[in-house]
Formats: sequence, structure tokens, C-alpha cells
Amino acid sequence: MEITARGFNLLFYKLKNKVEEVTIDLKDAKPLILKNHYYLLTNSRLDKIKAQISSTIRIVRILPDTIFLNYNKKISKRVPVKANYSLAFDTQFQLVDSVAVLPSMVEISGAADLIDKISELETEALELKNINKSQTIYAAILKNKSLELVEIKPAKIQLKINVQKYTEASIDLPIEVENLPAGYALKTFPDKVQVKYNVAFKDYDKINASLFKAVVDYSKIEAASNHAKVVLVKYPTLVRAMKINPEKVEYIIKK
Repeated sequence: MEITARGFNLLFYKLKNKVEEVTIDLKDAKPLILKNHYYLLTNSRLDKIKAQISSTIRIVRILPDTIFLNYNKKISKRVPVKANYSLAFDTQFQLVDSVAVLPSMVEISGAADLIDKISELETEALELKNINKSQTIYAAILKNKSLELVEIKPAKIQLKINVQKYTEASIDLPIEVENLPAGYALKTFPDKVQVKYNVAFKDYDKINASLFKAVVDYSKIEAASNHAKVVLVKYPTLVRAMKINPEKVEYIIKK
């Protein structure tokens, strides 16, 4: 705004070191031919603007004399959140299950042309080290320049990390044979395998051989091979990182 006033009043405004603001009424905007586009003649509303400033100051003119406005329909939708994190655990500690992201979906609102382009949001990058206990942490939704005019609810999400201390154990299992034709017998060498696995300390005593089953499937033995693959067809959900030794065994077939 170009203004005029007594020197002392102008000096007072200068020394306040504060940006002056005035409010314009969008109801005064007039439509253009282009849909959702309007214009506002600032100098035609000097009376409304003058009422907002000191009576000791006179407004000469306002620049620019025309303000153009582009309205967009406001819409809302829900989009998934991708949690951006890296985890490093203390010795013997592991995740019990996957990290829970709560909520997994957030609501975004804004101009239709912006919202239509958004299919997913990410959190800020988090790096956690030496984790040795279960915990809940908060991660803010990452807002880049394209999201400045987008409202996001909630703006933060929870990451629930369920951690337990694990130990390595092993168990010996007899090898069973499946799909063997009637009248035949199959013997493996060796006749047992060792299964190594990780299990939480609190579940260690719950594991026994009856919860496992190691088999050789006769129907899957390659005709030209003298080795058969051993597969675990039964195991408890409490164990992880299972390894069979040996993975393949020699065999003979008797009629």
C-alpha cells in the first residue's frame, strides 16, 4: 500500500519492526470466464481496508490493483502410510513379528487437483540401534513442498516394535518317508537330521521333537539322483531361522 501521513506517524510504523497485515473479503471477488477463477479490485475496497489501519494514515493506492483467485473443490480421502525406518538389534534380540504401523491409513484433505495425485505417504526417516526391549515410537508424516497445502490427519503415526530375547537350540529328528509305493521300503543314510532354530527364552521349554516332522517325499526324488531332499512339513510357530543338517541324504530302495 502506498500511504501518506505525518512524518512522526510514519516513523512510528517504521520503528515497530512488525509486518502490517490487512484482511480482504473474498465475497467481493468477481467471476472470470474461466471456471473457478475470480478477480478482486483492491482499490475499489479502500474503505474496508482503511478501517483496519490507523486513522492517522491515508491510503493513496494499493498495488497490485487486481488480485486473481483460483478456487478448487476441497476433497478428502484415505491413503496408506509407508513407515520409513531401519532397525538394528542388540545381541540375541529379534522382532517377534512385523512392526505395527498405527494407523496404517491417514486422511488427507485439500484441493482436488492435489489430492488426486497422492496415493501414498511416507514417514520421516528413523534409525534405531541397539534395540533390546519392546517400545512404541512416533514418526511424523514427511511433508515436502507438494504437501504444503494438504491437511493430514493424524500428522504422526505410531510404530509398535515387539522385541524378545532369542537363543539358538537344536533337536534331532527321525526321517519319515511319504508317498512310497506299496510293497517298497526306503532307507536313508543317515536316518536322522539335526534341526537348528532360534526360539525366545520364554518359550524354550515349550519346544520338543513331537512338534516337528522331517520327511523325504518319494514322489519328488529325481530318478537320476542318489540323494533325496529332507523337508520340514511340521514345526511350531514359536521357532524361526530353521536349518536342517544334512539337507540331502543318501537312500536305498528295497522291494
